[in-house]
Amino acid sequence: MALRQLLLTREMDTLNAEQAALMSAMSEIEARRSTWRERESRAEAALAEMNAETTAEEREAFDAECAEIQAEDTAIAADEEANQARQGEIAGRLAEIRTELEELEKRAKPSKNNPARTIKTTTTTEREGHTNMNVRERIHAAMESDNVRTFMEGVREIMQNRGVNGGNHLVPTEFMPILREIITSHSALMKYVRVVPLRGDGKQALLGAAPEAVWTEMVGKINEVTLSASKIIVDGNKVAAYVPVPNSYIEDSDEDLAAIVLDYVGQSIGYAIDKAILYGTGKGMPVGIMTRLGAATKPAWWQDNGPAFSNLSGTHIGKISAASVTGAALFKEMAKVLGRVKEKYGAGGKKFWAMNSTTWMTLQTELLSINAAGAVVTGAQMQMPIIGGDVVIMDNIIEDGVIAGGYGSQYTLAERAGTAIGSSAHALFLEDNTVFCGKGRYDGMPVAGEGFAAFSLTTTAPQTTKTFAEDKANAAETEE
Repeated sequence: MALRQLLLTREMDTLNAEQAALMSAMSEIEARRSTWRERESRAEAALAEMNAETTAEEREAFDAECAEIQAEDTAIAADEEANQARQGEIAGRLAEIRTELEELEKRAKPSKNNPARTIKTTTTTEREGHTNMNVRERIHAAMESDNVRTFMEGVREIMQNRGVNGGNHLVPTEFMPILREIITSHSALMKYVRVVPLRGDGKQALLGAAPEAVWTEMVGKINEVTLSASKIIVDGNKVAAYVPVPNSYIEDSDEDLAAIVLDYVGQSIGYAIDKAILYGTGKGMPVGIMTRLGAATKPAWWQDNGPAFSNLSGTHIGKISAASVTGAALFKEMAKVLGRVKEKYGAGGKKFWAMNSTTWMTLQTELLSINAAGAVVTGAQMQMPIIGGDVVIMDNIIEDGVIAGGYGSQYTLAERAGTAIGSSAHALFLEDNTVFCGKGRYDGMPVAGEGFAAFSLTTTAPQTTKTFAEDKANAAETEE
């Protein structure tokens, strides 16, 4: 047994070294990707400058450049895929080794209070691709904590005792970074907006605008700057949902149960946050970007201590002038509206443009051309042509033909502590499911509406409102 442990340890050291080398290689691949993006941007600029006076030689040179860019993109993507695939294989094997080492240690030192755990390692994603292996590894490490064990024991107790209606357990502090990472990974927009973590209950004031520092001589006095302008007040609006988890999943190890619950909760909350960032009503939820753009007059949710209200509905929301507008004319009309976005507060933010896959395909077809080799190519690579900014696909939130976004740094999302998970095996007893409820507390708004814009590829203006899931659980209490 000792020999087997030694061999496994040596194999683990070798795999860890290979994993470190792969991470270093991935950094080099990312550098290549950055250079590629710069080259692609230059090509997009060259395309925009082409006109009837462009010579045949210049067009051939441009087509050759596009072919090289496309080939480089393919090569980089292949290297990325191979690197990630190998990292997934290594992560799976490391998990298997750790599991076997635990079993060997258990046989050598049996303990009733330390049952062996099992980690699934079939793929880099678990349960039909839901849970990332990196998350599973972190959950496994967190399971060593007494707080986490107590939490999992409470969840299982509720599941096993059918007479118990349910329970509400605060997520252990060891799980909070993992849960937040899962929520962020399932949210398409949180990585773009300004997320401000807050503690405590009740409303809190946030400074929406950073003041400009003052230049002076080396020995000059320091100037006082004003911090009173453009404050916004954020509340602790709750976003919550419950999801049924088949008991066959729950009967697995604690790591399996924790991974499934955290991932399901993260998906649910991440989707709700994205929808609120775009279309939030400001009533019991954040104020959405489209909601702000569509406000022609000062709305009820506008705050007195915030920046001065301005009507952006006529300048930052647009549509094509006629159904026949296509090609370069289409991008010109888009640029006149989407190009208005600006960073009023702060700088260095990254632009994003949210749309569904149908809309993105429409934009790509507008950029199709035939290169010198006779191949159909497009200059669009998940970057908004001409205007710049990442393309974010959101099929379940935005309707066809609508593009919305801008500088995410101009949107403040307040994230409060206190996320919780509750569970009940009573509600769906006949379906052999256990219900898990997840909730978080968020608030936010576009501090500078000028940082955002929306455009419709049809002659109908974009919708600025959406219907949210009905709060049926509290409607009955309100009526009473």
